[in-house]
Amino acid sequence: MRSPTAFVPKFAYVGSYTSKERNGHGEGINVYQIDAGTGNWTHLQLLKGIVNPSLVPTGQVVKAGSPCTIVFR
Repeated sequence: MRSPTAFVPKFAYVGSYTSKERNGHGEGINVYQIDAGTGNWTHLQLLKGIVNPSLVPTGQVVKAGSPCTIVFR
């Protein structure tokens, strides 16, 4: 039986460098939903037009990756 927390959606907000000055190749902030059972990430949305969003503080950090991926609860 799955725990109640298995049904709480988890999201990852992935920022990227976007400007030529930062040697950026990204387009903004990508939003992913993380499947608690498999660990798979599903792309939900791209927020364009934000310059160099390399850190997106939106909640409690539960996992930080490299170079700029942060997973929040």
